[in-house]
Amino acid sequence: MYSVSAVARYWLRTFALSLALGGLVPVFPFGVPTLSAQISNNGIGFGNTVNTLTPPTPVTNSPFASGVQEAKLSLAGWQAYRTYRQGLQTNANAKEGTSQEVARFGPVRMALEASAGTSYDTNINSSPTNPLPDVLLYVQIQMQLRWQATRRNELQLTLGLNYTQYLENPEYNDSGLLLAPYTGLDYRIYFLDFVLTLYDYPSITNNGGPRDPAITNSVNFRQFTNRGGLSLLWHANHLTLLTGFERSDTLSLTNDEFNSQNSTAYSWYGMASWEFTPTTTAGLRLQAAATNYTQEILNNSVTTETGLFYQSQLTDYTSFYIEAGIQTGNFFNTGKETNTLVFEETNGFNTNVEGTLGGKNYVQPYFRLMLTNKLNKYLDQTLSLSRMASGSTVSNYQESNSIGYQLQYRLNRFTSVGGRAAYQFGTISRNLDPVPFSTLMGQLDFSFHIMKNTDFGISYTYYKNDLAELDANYTRQVFTLSISHRF
Repeated sequence: MYSVSAVARYWLRTFALSLALGGLVPVFPFGVPTLSAQISNNGIGFGNTVNTLTPPTPVTNSPFASGVQEAKLSLAGWQAYRTYRQGLQTNANAKEGTSQEVARFGPVRMALEASAGTSYDTNINSSPTNPLPDVLLYVQIQMQLRWQATRRNELQLTLGLNYTQYLENPEYNDSGLLLAPYTGLDYRIYFLDFVLTLYDYPSITNNGGPRDPAITNSVNFRQFTNRGGLSLLWHANHLTLLTGFERSDTLSLTNDEFNSQNSTAYSWYGMASWEFTPTTTAGLRLQAAATNYTQEILNNSVTTETGLFYQSQLTDYTSFYIEAGIQTGNFFNTGKETNTLVFEETNGFNTNVEGTLGGKNYVQPYFRLMLTNKLNKYLDQTLSLSRMASGSTVSNYQESNSIGYQLQYRLNRFTSVGGRAAYQFGTISRNLDPVPFSTLMGQLDFSFHIMKNTDFGISYTYYKNDLAELDANYTRQVFTLSISHRF
């Protein structure tokens, strides 16, 4: 098992390399999900395809909760572009005195939030036959620092530390603190009409559940992921051009459990957009990635994505984003292919994939659509639709069609209720016929503002996985209580 100090040394080496060579991951802070979102979605979600759906309704309106929808929906190049545009809006808000930072120490602006919570999970191991219920405790600290070193240099640190404890099954407790996926450091340099960004985003996660509809009967899926790189953005009048290079490393932290996912990926992205009006933008987005697995279990691949996007604000209360294009995937016979999904087991739990289901190369259309509407001063709603191919932890890829709906209603200045529902269906690639699957998820949230900067939340999440052909049908329910305070 890797120690925290070993991971820290690895991160520092990787960050240094990424600064020298151009590592991996877009710069954003689009905002960070609150503890409620973390708890209610702990191990419950659509794994690699969750990007096509809206996130859980945040319990609080903290700085960390802003923009989560765009962060979930966006990919690398688009994220970097949105970061730039959001930076413009942040500067405008600061001039108007509406910036979300809650503290300032000289040139450094800071936002800090601490959260704690408990939840009852009816099936922590996502098992079709032997569900394991448990009560979980959560503690989380979120912090964002922004330092405007000079007029042309800016450094930003976003940190999310959280710890999870299983009361009934302490053997599955996280070993040490985890790093939330949004933890990262980015450094922006402004010169002429250019913005150069160097960034690095490490994370240590323990899903406690599926990252793929086919992954079941598993509790400890602990991984270290590091993404770092650089991007260069040029903006003049109505035209914006963006290009970037990224590197991503994934490493199993639980001995050899799920080391089939250990990999290194390199990607390049580019984008060109034209701003027709302050609320209407259209453009072209390109992305190519090469993934190499260190274990000879899954197949190496080269994937591309080319699409056109258009975003506009239809009315003062309604806006939408749409993107459509072509995806390609080419896979190499570097793994151990099998037509039947087989897991390695330890103490009765699945701990690794013994081979890949494989599948053919693909060339297919994709699209993403998000429609947001503010019906009145009390009610906000979001509808998202998508069709796309994405990576799989048990095969070459999976094709998915998704629909999601999110609603938030403010009953009064102290109380709000929110909910979301999402349905996904598609196929997992296989050498023979692809394997059909479907997932259904619903969530209900209540938020209570109990005192200044302090919120209390209650949520319920239901998740159903339907994958009968691979004996992966199961349901999972999570009841959550949480409290958060912004300093």
